Amino acid sequence: MKSNRTYIILGIIFICLCLVVVAVIVGFNLIQNRPPSSLSNSGYYVRGSTIYYHPGFGLSEPFEVTEADRDSFVILDGRYALDESHVFYGGVPIPDADPSTFELLESPFSRDAKHVYASGDIFSDDPANFERLSENISRDSQHIYWSGNVISDDPSNLVIIWDQNYYTYLKDLNTVFVNGNPIQDADIATFEVIMDGYARDESHIFYFGEIIHGADSTTFEVLESPYARDAESIFWMENIIPDADPNTFRILNANFECSADSESAYYQDQLIPNFDPTTIPTTSQVTNCDINGMYFSP
Repeated sequence: MKSNRTYIILGIIFICLCLVVVAVIVGFNLIQNRPPSSLSNSGYYVRGSTIYYHPGFGLSEPFEVTEADRDSFVILDGRYALDESHVFYGGVPIPDADPSTFELLESPFSRDAKHVYASGDIFSDDPANFERLSENISRDSQHIYWSGNVISDDPSNLVIIWDQNYYTYLKDLNTVFVNGNPIQDADIATFEVIMDGYARDESHIFYFGEIIHGADSTTFEVLESPYARDAESIFWMENIIPDADPNTFRILNANFECSADSESAYYQDQLIPNFDPTTIPTTSQVTNCDINGMYFSP
């Protein structure tokens, strides 16, 4: 009798252990297949037989990439992945992209045998001749691009003139560009960059893409961008600072665009009324200014 009771107890224990093992396996599978949390980092997540993509916290919820083949799925980076039949960007198949020839280029570009892509969208149909020349300049055999826009159909005559301090000047056979914008009336043959946003040709002085009307090219000089002068005037960007004296003009704080001559103080190209610059102690530093006054310490 006692023996039978022992067997019954052992049987119950065995059944309980089996149920625990089954529960652990089921729970483990549920955890393995669970999508990433909405607080997770952006990117692809492989959960058992399921693949998820998470755009990123605060953007949208993770979603299942239903078109992906788990066995051939490869994550390339946080945005791109592929399997034997698809290339994915942000968890969405790129139409007509060829995974067998697909490769990542410098962000945001990629390509396959048929196209160049920018952030998953077709950018160029000439992948064999595509090249990126700087952060914003690229070309193929048909076009020059600034960022995502075609700016010229003359890539064979592309010359980068200047690429410093947030100013990029380039030209083709007919046009000079600054930061992707054509400079109207610029003479290709004589155009040169003076410094940062200032440039000249045989007839004009330019700030960015604008002609500085009234500037004397023979005496023009850049002081500290965005300030310049000639024998008669002081310029802030392309604008003359009215009545500023080029002989006594000084820049007090270029970052906050504060300046003065012997009699007046200026914020950008505007006079600061009722402020005498001689009241600034010679030992003080101008820290800021606006149309209402100039501020200095100590």
